[in-house]
Amino acid sequence: MQFALIDPRVLIKNPWNPNEISPDAEIKLKKSLERDGHLKPILVREVDAGLEIVGGAHRVDLSIEIGMDEVPTLNLGRISDEQAKRALIFDNARYGEDDAVKLSELLSDLGDAESLSEWLNMDVTELELLVGVSDADDMSLLDSLDTIDDEEGEDEYVSPVREIQTHQQMKFKVPKEDSEFVADVIASISRELDVSEPDSQIRSGDAILWLCRQYQKDNLSTSGDSDFEPLGDLDLEA
Repeated sequence: MQFALIDPRVLIKNPWNPNEISPDAEIKLKKSLERDGHLKPILVREVDAGLEIVGGAHRVDLSIEIGMDEVPTLNLGRISDEQAKRALIFDNARYGEDDAVKLSELLSDLGDAESLSEWLNMDVTELELLVGVSDADDMSLLDSLDTIDDEEGEDEYVSPVREIQTHQQMKFKVPKEDSEFVADVIASISRELDVSEPDSQIRSGDAILWLCRQYQKDNLSTSGDSDFEPLGDLDLEA
Protein backbone atom coordinates (compact mmCIF):
# COMPACT_ATOMS: atom_id res chain seq x y z
CA MET A 1 0.00 0.00 0.00
CA GLN A 2 1.18 3.50 -0.78
CA PHE A 3 -0.18 6.87 0.38
CA ALA A 4 -0.08 9.83 -2.02
CA LEU A 5 -1.77 13.15 -2.77
CA ILE A 6 -3.33 12.91 -6.25
CA ASP A 7 -5.30 15.25 -8.51
CA PRO A 8 -8.90 13.89 -8.24
CA ARG A 9 -9.49 14.65 -11.94
CA VAL A 10 -7.15 11.84 -13.04
CA LEU A 11 -8.87 9.13 -10.99
CA ILE A 12 -11.01 6.61 -12.88
CA LYS A 13 -14.39 5.42 -11.58
CA ASN A 14 -15.04 1.69 -11.27
CA PRO A 15 -18.13 0.31 -13.09
CA TRP A 16 -19.63 -1.69 -10.21
CA ASN A 17 -20.03 0.70 -7.27
CA PRO A 18 -23.55 0.08 -5.81
CA ASN A 19 -23.44 3.09 -3.49
CA GLU A 20 -26.06 5.77 -4.14
CA ILE A 21 -26.26 9.14 -2.40
CA SER A 22 -29.34 11.31 -1.92
CA PRO A 23 -29.28 15.08 -2.60
CA ASP A 24 -29.53 15.80 1.14
CA ALA A 25 -26.68 13.43 1.97
CA GLU A 26 -24.61 14.92 -0.85
CA ILE A 27 -25.02 18.38 0.67
CA LYS A 28 -23.92 17.09 4.09
CA LEU A 29 -20.90 15.33 2.62
CA LYS A 30 -19.93 18.44 0.64
CA LYS A 31 -20.12 20.58 3.79
CA SER A 32 -18.03 18.03 5.66
CA LEU A 33 -15.33 18.13 2.97
CA GLU A 34 -15.33 21.93 2.95
CA ARG A 35 -15.12 22.07 6.74
CA ASP A 36 -12.83 19.15 7.61
CA GLY A 37 -11.33 17.97 4.35
CA HIS A 38 -10.77 14.26 3.80
CA LEU A 39 -10.78 12.35 7.09
CA LYS A 40 -9.87 9.13 5.30
CA PRO A 41 -8.08 8.54 2.00
CA ILE A 42 -9.65 7.57 -1.29
CA LEU A 43 -8.99 3.90 -1.95
CA VAL A 44 -7.51 3.31 -5.41
CA ARG A 45 -5.94 0.46 -7.28
CA GLU A 46 -3.61 0.25 -10.28
CA VAL A 47 -5.18 -0.71 -13.62
CA ASP A 48 -3.84 -0.50 -17.17
CA ALA A 49 -5.56 2.87 -17.73
CA GLY A 50 -4.20 4.47 -14.54
CA LEU A 51 -5.57 4.71 -10.98
CA GLU A 52 -9.11 3.39 -10.47
CA ILE A 53 -11.27 4.41 -7.51
CA VAL A 54 -12.12 1.48 -5.24
CA GLY A 55 -13.88 3.48 -2.51
CA GLY A 56 -14.70 7.19 -2.24
CA ALA A 57 -16.19 8.03 -5.65
CA HIS A 58 -18.69 10.51 -4.20
CA ARG A 59 -15.93 12.28 -2.29
CA VAL A 60 -13.86 12.49 -5.48
CA ASP A 61 -16.75 14.07 -7.42
CA LEU A 62 -17.39 16.62 -4.68
CA SER A 63 -13.68 17.36 -4.28
CA ILE A 64 -13.57 18.32 -7.96
CA GLU A 65 -16.75 20.37 -7.58
CA ILE A 66 -15.37 22.44 -4.69
CA GLY A 67 -12.04 22.97 -6.44
CA MET A 68 -9.63 20.68 -4.59
CA ASP A 69 -6.38 20.17 -6.51
CA GLU A 70 -5.30 17.12 -4.47
CA VAL A 71 -6.98 14.38 -2.49
CA PRO A 72 -5.35 11.80 -0.20
CA THR A 73 -5.25 8.34 -1.74
CA LEU A 74 -4.28 4.91 -0.51
CA ASN A 75 -3.04 2.82 -3.41
CA LEU A 76 -3.89 -0.86 -2.88
CA GLY A 77 -1.67 -1.84 -5.80
CA ARG A 78 -2.60 -4.08 -8.71
CA ILE A 79 -5.30 -6.11 -6.94
CA SER A 80 -7.95 -8.33 -8.51
CA ASP A 81 -11.56 -7.34 -9.14
CA GLU A 82 -12.69 -9.57 -6.27
CA GLN A 83 -10.25 -7.96 -3.85
CA ALA A 84 -11.34 -4.49 -5.01
CA LYS A 85 -15.03 -5.34 -4.55
CA ARG A 86 -14.37 -6.63 -1.03
CA ALA A 87 -12.53 -3.40 -0.21
CA LEU A 88 -15.42 -1.36 -1.65
CA ILE A 89 -17.98 -3.15 0.52
CA PHE A 90 -15.98 -2.32 3.65
CA ASP A 91 -15.25 1.26 2.59
CA ASN A 92 -18.73 2.48 1.62
CA ALA A 93 -19.68 5.24 3.99
CA ARG A 94 -22.93 6.07 5.80
CA TYR A 95 -23.52 9.11 3.56
CA GLY A 96 -24.73 6.84 0.79
CA GLU A 97 -27.48 4.34 0.36
CA ASP A 98 -26.94 1.13 -1.53
CA ASP A 99 -29.03 0.53 -4.62
CA ALA A 100 -30.58 -2.87 -3.85
CA VAL A 101 -30.20 -4.40 -7.31
CA LYS A 102 -26.61 -3.22 -7.80
CA LEU A 103 -25.64 -4.39 -4.32
CA SER A 104 -27.26 -7.77 -5.01
CA GLU A 105 -25.30 -8.13 -8.25
CA LEU A 106 -22.08 -7.11 -6.51
CA LEU A 107 -22.59 -9.61 -3.67
CA SER A 108 -23.48 -12.34 -6.18
CA ASP A 109 -20.14 -11.75 -7.91
CA LEU A 110 -18.36 -12.41 -4.62
CA GLY A 111 -20.06 -15.67 -3.64
CA ASP A 112 -23.18 -17.26 -2.20
CA ALA A 113 -24.92 -16.28 1.04
CA GLU A 114 -23.08 -18.87 3.13
CA SER A 115 -19.59 -17.84 2.02
CA LEU A 116 -20.45 -14.12 2.25
CA SER A 117 -21.66 -14.56 5.83
CA GLU A 118 -18.13 -15.55 6.82
CA TRP A 119 -16.81 -12.02 6.32
CA LEU A 120 -19.86 -9.74 6.17
CA ASN A 121 -21.71 -8.66 9.32
CA MET A 122 -24.97 -10.28 8.19
CA ASP A 123 -26.44 -13.71 8.72
CA VAL A 124 -27.17 -16.20 5.94
CA THR A 125 -30.92 -15.45 5.86
CA GLU A 126 -30.35 -11.71 5.32
CA LEU A 127 -27.75 -12.39 2.64
CA GLU A 128 -29.99 -14.87 0.82
CA LEU A 129 -32.60 -12.13 0.55
CA LEU A 130 -30.07 -9.55 -0.65
CA VAL A 131 -28.37 -11.83 -3.16
CA GLY A 132 -31.77 -12.81 -4.60
CA VAL A 133 -32.95 -9.25 -5.23
CA SER A 134 -31.46 -8.87 -8.72
CA ASP A 135 -33.38 -11.94 -9.93
CA ALA A 136 -36.60 -11.26 -8.03
CA ASP A 137 -39.71 -9.97 -9.79
CA ASP A 138 -41.18 -8.70 -6.50
CA MET A 139 -38.88 -5.98 -5.12
CA SER A 140 -40.88 -5.89 -1.90
CA LEU A 141 -38.82 -8.92 -0.92
CA LEU A 142 -36.39 -6.41 0.56
CA ASP A 143 -38.95 -5.39 3.17
CA SER A 144 -38.59 -8.75 4.87
CA LEU A 145 -35.02 -7.82 5.83
CA ASP A 146 -36.44 -5.40 8.39
CA THR A 147 -38.79 -7.98 9.86
CA ILE A 148 -36.25 -10.66 10.80
CA ASP A 149 -36.21 -10.88 14.58
CA ASP A 150 -32.61 -11.04 15.75
CA GLU A 151 -33.21 -10.60 19.47
CA GLU A 152 -31.05 -12.72 21.74
CA GLY A 153 -32.76 -15.73 23.23
CA GLU A 154 -35.17 -16.18 20.32
CA ASP A 155 -35.46 -19.93 19.83
CA GLU A 156 -37.95 -20.12 17.00
CA TYR A 157 -37.44 -18.71 13.52
CA VAL A 158 -40.13 -16.21 12.61
CA SER A 159 -40.95 -16.12 8.92
CA PRO A 160 -40.34 -12.66 7.38
CA VAL A 161 -43.48 -10.57 6.99
CA ARG A 162 -43.86 -8.21 4.07
CA GLU A 163 -45.10 -4.74 4.83
CA ILE A 164 -47.65 -3.40 2.36
CA GLN A 165 -46.00 -0.61 0.40
CA THR A 166 -48.17 2.28 -0.82
CA HIS A 167 -45.43 4.34 -2.47
CA GLN A 168 -42.29 3.65 -4.48
CA GLN A 169 -39.29 5.96 -4.09
CA MET A 170 -37.96 7.26 -7.40
CA LYS A 171 -34.82 9.28 -8.16
CA PHE A 172 -34.05 11.65 -11.00
CA LYS A 173 -31.64 14.46 -11.80
CA VAL A 174 -32.09 17.82 -13.56
CA PRO A 175 -29.51 20.38 -14.74
CA LYS A 176 -28.28 22.54 -11.86
CA GLU A 177 -29.46 25.72 -13.55
CA ASP A 178 -33.01 24.33 -13.70
CA SER A 179 -33.19 22.80 -10.21
CA GLU A 180 -34.66 25.90 -8.54
CA PHE A 181 -37.29 26.24 -11.28
CA VAL A 182 -38.31 22.58 -10.93
CA ALA A 183 -38.48 22.85 -7.12
CA ASP A 184 -40.64 26.01 -7.36
CA VAL A 185 -43.07 24.39 -9.80
CA ILE A 186 -43.40 21.25 -7.66
CA ALA A 187 -43.98 23.39 -4.57
CA SER A 188 -46.64 25.43 -6.42
CA ILE A 189 -48.46 22.31 -7.57
CA SER A 190 -48.29 20.83 -4.07
CA ARG A 191 -49.89 23.96 -2.63
CA GLU A 192 -52.65 23.93 -5.24
CA LEU A 193 -53.40 20.25 -4.69
CA ASP A 194 -53.75 21.05 -0.96
CA VAL A 195 -53.14 17.46 0.12
CA SER A 196 -53.00 16.98 3.90
CA GLU A 197 -49.87 14.79 3.75
CA PRO A 198 -47.06 15.41 6.29
CA ASP A 199 -44.45 13.61 4.20
CA SER A 200 -42.85 16.19 1.88
CA GLN A 201 -41.58 13.47 -0.48
CA ILE A 202 -45.11 12.15 -0.98
CA ARG A 203 -46.39 15.69 -1.57
CA SER A 204 -43.70 16.21 -4.21
CA GLY A 205 -44.57 12.85 -5.73
CA ASP A 206 -48.22 13.86 -5.96
CA ALA A 207 -47.17 16.99 -7.82
CA ILE A 208 -45.07 15.02 -10.31
CA LEU A 209 -47.92 12.53 -10.74
CA TRP A 210 -50.27 15.42 -11.52
CA LEU A 211 -47.84 16.65 -14.20
CA CYS A 212 -47.68 13.15 -15.72
CA ARG A 213 -51.46 12.89 -15.78
CA GLN A 214 -51.75 16.32 -17.38
CA TYR A 215 -49.30 15.19 -20.06
CA GLN A 216 -51.36 12.04 -20.51
CA LYS A 217 -54.51 14.13 -20.82
CA ASP A 218 -53.04 16.67 -23.25
CA ASN A 219 -51.01 14.38 -25.49
CA LEU A 220 -52.12 10.76 -25.18
CA SER A 221 -55.85 10.90 -24.52
CA THR A 222 -56.69 10.06 -28.13
CA SER A 223 -54.71 6.81 -28.09
CA GLY A 224 -57.35 4.97 -26.08
CA ASP A 225 -54.71 3.24 -23.95
CA SER A 226 -54.74 5.52 -20.93
CA ASP A 227 -56.01 4.40 -17.53
CA PHE A 228 -55.29 7.79 -15.93
CA GLU A 229 -57.94 10.25 -14.89
CA PRO A 230 -56.78 13.91 -14.90
CA LEU A 231 -56.92 15.60 -11.52
CA GLY A 232 -58.13 18.90 -12.95
CA ASP A 233 -56.59 22.24 -13.80
CA LEU A 234 -54.46 24.20 -11.32
CA ASP A 235 -53.77 27.89 -11.12
CA LEU A 236 -49.98 27.84 -10.56
CA GLU A 237 -49.70 31.63 -10.60
CA ALA A 238 -51.97 32.12 -7.61
